[in-house]
Amino acid sequence: MVLTRDGTRCLVGIRSSETSLANMLEFPGGKSVPGESTRDTAIRECLEETGIAVDAIQLLEHRSHDYDHGRVALDFWLCHARGDHDQPSATQPFGWRPTRELNLRDFPKANAGLIRRLVAAESLEQLAAGGQTESTHD
Repeated sequence: MVLTRDGTRCLVGIRSSETSLANMLEFPGGKSVPGESTRDTAIRECLEETGIAVDAIQLLEHRSHDYDHGRVALDFWLCHARGDHDQPSATQPFGWRPTRELNLRDFPKANAGLIRRLVAAESLEQLAAGGQTESTHD
């Protein structure tokens, strides 16, 4: 998911050194539970990982990617914080970053297409106005 603060910044965390793709940057997110939509997954995972309650506004991109450790399918949802609470829990490795300063080298390869779009867009709302992209497979 991509959580926007003001349309020009998004919430980014650092993957644990004990996981695959260790120490790379990531957006809040995780695996769906059986019967859960990807929209509901984005809402639940953001609250669990950051402590921020969100509304999932629009699917920005679906991407499948093959890594050495397996295939991943990612749905990137544009989300907005509910109410005024948009600060991540102090115990979590997430912080706000300007979208124009995101660097492809800092993220897993599956995020590359979205990172390019985020950096090029004037705002996340402009990106959303372009609509959902087609399914992309690397």
